[in-house]
Amino acid sequence: MPDGIGFAPGADGAIAPQNTYAAGNTPAQVGSKARPGNLARAGAGPTRSSTWINDGRGARAQTAHMDEKSIRQSCGDGVCANQEPSRRTFFKRVGATVACSSLTPAASLAATTPRPIDAGRDGAPFPVRIELVVNGIARVLEVAPQATLADVLRDQLGLTGTKIGCDRGACGACTVWLDGAPVLSCMTLAADLHARAVTTIEGLARGEALHPVQESFIAHDAVQCGYCTPGMVMSSAALLERNRTITATDVKDALAGHLCRCGTYPHAIAATLAAAKSREE
Repeated sequence: MPDGIGFAPGADGAIAPQNTYAAGNTPAQVGSKARPGNLARAGAGPTRSSTWINDGRGARAQTAHMDEKSIRQSCGDGVCANQEPSRRTFFKRVGATVACSSLTPAASLAATTPRPIDAGRDGAPFPVRIELVVNGIARVLEVAPQATLADVLRDQLGLTGTKIGCDRGACGACTVWLDGAPVLSCMTLAADLHARAVTTIEGLARGEALHPVQESFIAHDAVQCGYCTPGMVMSSAALLERNRTITATDVKDALAGHLCRCGTYPHAIAATLAAAKSREE
């Protein structure tokens, strides 16, 4: 008989456990209640385990020669019949019970029922109807709630003079006027601009006549790649609209939020000062 616990009928005919372990391999307590892995921890050599069963007459006996994998397959990750739960199983059950009982009926319903949103059949949000005055022309638009002013100007109105450089309000290339004040259109939601006036680089000129700042930028070679130029022109022109007399410091402050990778800042400052001087004459 292999090392382990066997079974033999007693004097009264009841089946009782019998110690058949070889010397030196006996567990710490033969016939003690064991769980998966106890025999290995007791130094019994190969990993064996046992579980309690009822012999039908109130007497308990142990099954033997079952390795840990067999017990897990027969019992699952839970507890076998007449076997006390492990500490891990106990806390797992208690945690699940507490989590479920802590939910109020409203919270439980909210967790299982999706909240309705204002969306169309395709799942996209319904557009928002707004009215804008763009470069002096009244426009009625339907815009997505998440659409920025830069997206609407470029994609819906075709005014591509407004550039999107960083799309996070760090480079100033998307600068336009909102009610006469320079703003970053990539950071402005179009749905919030109902009945507002927007001026882009296309609307700065009067017909074929360029704005003095535009002419001065050309004359002073303040344009390289041109990607940042529309935003810089809009900020410089807004400065001239607010102040007739300006200094180089004023121009630097007005262009402080603009990033020019070509490094045309000295030319842009000179062009803005020249445009201000030409308006004084």
